[in-house]
Amino acid sequence: MDHKTFTQLALRTEQRLPAVVLDQADLESVLAALKEVGGMLDSVKKRAFYNRPINAAEWSARAKSLSFYGSFLLDLAPDTDRVEVTGVDPRVLHGVVGIVTEAVELAEALLLAIEGSELDRTNVIEELGDIDWYRAILLDAIGASEEEVRTRLLAKLATRYPEKYTDEAANTRDLAAERKALEA
Repeated sequence: MDHKTFTQLALRTEQRLPAVVLDQADLESVLAALKEVGGMLDSVKKRAFYNRPINAAEWSARAKSLSFYGSFLLDLAPDTDRVEVTGVDPRVLHGVVGIVTEAVELAEALLLAIEGSELDRTNVIEELGDIDWYRAILLDAIGASEEEVRTRLLAKLATRYPEKYTDEAANTRDLAAERKALEA
């Protein structure tokens, strides 16, 4: 199925809210903690696939940050201070949070496999489909297409790896040049 048809069918099932009402401090704290966990996972990925050593000081700072957010979140009472979340389109929030939560479900499937269970292929396919659904919402919300995403990604990768992948190119990126390629 082409992406345009998929998007049309997927968006039929989207619940569109005029605003998101929840405890904004809770949301901000969870997102900040997620940023730290994501940074740590990115370091693990780069160690495994790009042969980049893990920066011990950065790792330690992220772990301390996580400890802070964890203790802060324990002190919060969810749903006590519900207000309209400002600064972001509810569809963007829905898309981003949905992609992240489905990615966590993929991580749970991976963890089970690492711990000795067989990888649940059906579950992985389901989570990938859910991610595609949330991506369709997010792409529609920001007025972008799958083709635009892919074109820009390939331009960025061509800037980073002019001929082919190398550890050196992966680890010494020219972020300004990559941004320029993304914006072209």
